Amino acid sequence: MRLIPILMILLPQFLQAQERKICKPEIHNILTFEDRYEPIYERVVLLSKKDLSASEKKELDSLFGVVEGLGYDGSVYETMGAECSWYCAGGPYRITASSSLKSAGKTDYIPANIHDFSYKTVWAEGVKGYGIGEYIEYHFQPGNTQITEIRIANGHVKSDKAWFENSRVKTIKMYFNGEYYLTLELNDTKALQSFKLDKPLGITEGEKDWVLKFEIADVYQGDKYDDVVISELFFDGIGDH
Repeated sequence: MRLIPILMILLPQFLQAQERKICKPEIHNILTFEDRYEPIYERVVLLSKKDLSASEKKELDSLFGVVEGLGYDGSVYETMGAECSWYCAGGPYRITASSSLKSAGKTDYIPANIHDFSYKTVWAEGVKGYGIGEYIEYHFQPGNTQITEIRIANGHVKSDKAWFENSRVKTIKMYFNGEYYLTLELNDTKALQSFKLDKPLGITEGEKDWVLKFEIADVYQGDKYDDVVISELFFDGIGDH
């Protein structure tokens, strides 16, 4: 009879372990950015604006000379080059979040920053504490190509100072159309981390959108701030393009 109470205690733990599928990352090169390349990013920002003020036009003119002197014609903060990728045929059309940190001057922390292909900008959750349970959602149209890999730049990777001061994600629960799918275990590193899926994920037919949700489950605490920051979360996959 003593066996029954023991089973009642162990069974929920066993079932929980069965439901919790762990995915560990492949670690790539450490992301490092030199301060001398900052003008490159500033030029890209100004070039993306439609209407420039007189002072902004003057600043843009001055930046052209600085950037040419550096001998670099792109953005050092870009996650990928101009070559064709999975995004030629796929990708989310909308990104939403449960919360976002309030803007500080010209710097914002909106959901779109997590998928703008720039390591310079970030999404940060906006609740008190370490953001456990806060999430970000990627919305895909039906017929979209399928995902085979998730890539994450964890923390505020633009500088060592920003990375250490802000909190980072330790584990993320991933949901597919509202149902738990797996748990991503991240290393506490500035390196890009990639997670290979067991099988392609997505809905290639039908009329309804499909949604990927990434929920903060545990964190690495920052030295100064409890705000949890992710620089980039993007994908690779399969499909025609």
